[in-house]
Amino acid sequence: NNNNNNKMAFTCLLKRCVLFILCGSVGIAQAQQPDNWVNFTVYRLTPNNYTGITNMDTGDALGDAMFGLNQLLLPVLCPDDPSLVWCENRKYLSGGSAHMVYTEFLVESRDLYGEYAACNPNASTGVFACEQYNTPSKIPQCQRYFYVFQDDCINGTVYKKIDLKSSMGGCCDACKADDRCKGWNMPDGDGDICELLTDPVIFWPNGGNFSKCKSGYRTSGNCWYDDPVTNATFKDYCNRDKCVCDVFMSKAVGREEKAMCHYGSSLNSDFSKQKFLLSSMFGHQEGQIQSTEKEVAVRSESDYWNCTRETFDHCSRHFNSKEECVKCSLSLGPEICTKEQGEAACDANNHTCSDALAKICPSTKDAGSCRECAFASKHEELLMEAKCNASLVNRYCDPHPGGFFPSNKWFNYVQGLACYLQGTWYSTQEGGECADGKRSKDCYWRLAKTLRTVNQTCVNGRLVGAAQKARPACWKACPGTTGTNITQPCFLDCLFSTILGNQTSGTPGMSRMEVETAFKSSFLPPSEGGCPEVHPKYEQLI
Repeated sequence: NNNNNNKMAFTCLLKRCVLFILCGSVGIAQAQQPDNWVNFTVYRLTPNNYTGITNMDTGDALGDAMFGLNQLLLPVLCPDDPSLVWCENRKYLSGGSAHMVYTEFLVESRDLYGEYAACNPNASTGVFACEQYNTPSKIPQCQRYFYVFQDDCINGTVYKKIDLKSSMGGCCDACKADDRCKGWNMPDGDGDICELLTDPVIFWPNGGNFSKCKSGYRTSGNCWYDDPVTNATFKDYCNRDKCVCDVFMSKAVGREEKAMCHYGSSLNSDFSKQKFLLSSMFGHQEGQIQSTEKEVAVRSESDYWNCTRETFDHCSRHFNSKEECVKCSLSLGPEICTKEQGEAACDANNHTCSDALAKICPSTKDAGSCRECAFASKHEELLMEAKCNASLVNRYCDPHPGGFFPSNKWFNYVQGLACYLQGTWYSTQEGGECADGKRSKDCYWRLAKTLRTVNQTCVNGRLVGAAQKARPACWKACPGTTGTNITQPCFLDCLFSTILGNQTSGTPGMSRMEVETAFKSSFLPPSEGGCPEVHPKYEQLI
């Protein structure tokens, strides 16, 4: 949103980025491109001296309500982990000394949406810039079928060593030529040896900070045309001769639906949409490498776990119904998913999966041994029947991967609110902006109008007021004055438990419509009960 945040995984998660491994290429003749344009309203939460939306992230009403509410948790989140990007950037975000405002915009764009980018302020200058974590490798031999890492490392069962004289491209070629190979590692970085790895593969987040390693993880295809929906949407804009599409990656408006909901599937009511593949492997906090993520990545027709990963990577971001998801899953080919596997992958259920894992792997002592047990071939059929997918197993075995997702209720509220509200975030990068604000064949979006700017405190008041009206007794029960101080744990606990509800205590949550109505009411004209207008300051942050 607005301010935006993170670093891979939960960093990336906080950054408003999602880890999808899709790639694209440059545009073709403009005459072939459809010319359908649409208007939509977005919101942005930033300090009062920022204007416009160039190289910034925004959200729809529920997306920005979620972002703004989660910013209220900074007083209790940051003491536990001051390295979180939200905490590091507090002077540009909520909770710092900046005068924070919400601004409402009308955007006009081509009716196609590309890869969402995380746009954040530079910690020194405050100037926003956008970045993406899923750009493919520039090494030709690796570009389509490997994720190449130079900060993270991969360990696994080494079955072959090759002397390639520092060639990462040579490692990729050697791995592609052998079905046993699931990835490769160059332990000495610029040394001569390439190790070919097979399962189990263990990921070492930030391992590059402690060794010279370079690594590559094998995938079934990560170019823009490997994703069925992206291929259909961008075929008139991108060149299939190239893996990367500038239109998809940086010119079209980026969109992340069900923003920041990275655990589970909205295809059922129990668990909201799985929106990442690598984030479950690479959730980490700098300096904490003890807890590594183990994934089994067997590429064969009988591998259900690979089917779940590929399905959520290529299908779940686009489809909300089980039927659409299954159809997309089958389009990946029988070597990836059978019909039975696709149906199970599209019907993931956290509760039935967790119950089955508790029975099958009850005595495992750590995340690694838990995954070894869960991913064992003898358990595959049982866990498929229990509607497990690879990321539900990861979450069960290690609910705070790599130390980056601490096991406390505040971080659970961040994730829970995202999955409950299911808002949408947008990124609007400079490369696709229309010059002089006028539509042309060479641009992809323009800021049609800045509508209203109001104080963050006024919007917060509307959201908090709606929650207090629904359950006033909670705040009254807070000790002393903590029920009237929005920075206090009791106040925040009441706010989030009221919005989300609590199944254990039988407390019903607020409806998404109630939250959206309270948020949108802030932007009505003051004569109709909206918040007072705030005029932006135009000084540049240095």
